Amino acid sequence: MNRIRHEGPLIIGGGLAGLSAALEAAPRKVLVITPAPLLQACSSAWAQGGVAAALSAEDDPALHAADTAAAGAGLVDPEVARALTGDGRETVEWLASLGAPFDRDADGGFSVSLEAAHSKARVARVGGDGAGRAILSALVASVRAATHIEVWENGRLRALVQDSTGRVRGAVIERDGRLTEVLAPAVVLATGGA
Repeated sequence: MNRIRHEGPLIIGGGLAGLSAALEAAPRKVLVITPAPLLQACSSAWAQGGVAAALSAEDDPALHAADTAAAGAGLVDPEVARALTGDGRETVEWLASLGAPFDRDADGGFSVSLEAAHSKARVARVGGDGAGRAILSALVASVRAATHIEVWENGRLRALVQDSTGRVRGAVIERDGRLTEVLAPAVVLATGGA
């Protein structure tokens, strides 16, 4: 088995979470492992609807968090809901800056719709129900253009490498029938449901 030491984060997963983490890790060198070519390696491309965020002047993250907790019928961790909804606007704006083609209103703002258990219109859509593929395509283009990111397509996680204290220090990756142990200072598991 080959062994390499990677100087930056090792990210397992090529969907929205993994690629977002890779882009945000700049300027650190990142190695992304994905089981298939980008855009084909995850369920992110199948996501429909849009991205919920408090984007209008009539809305705010605290109200969004409250709606999320209410819809969760006691299963939502309020602290996590606050953290996720608190960054919603910044996240949508960041995705748009990368080229995600969110639908816009007549004034150029994000077009939002009222859906499900939301008390305010806050779902930013992309081409109706094409959000997942469109947003992922924008992230893939940004990842391919980023000089700090290397992508190993057709790589499969076979094992995590732990030190004597149990801390994860890397992963064993299978590519083209060969195993490579990749040691890294940080390992991000972003394998979702694919």
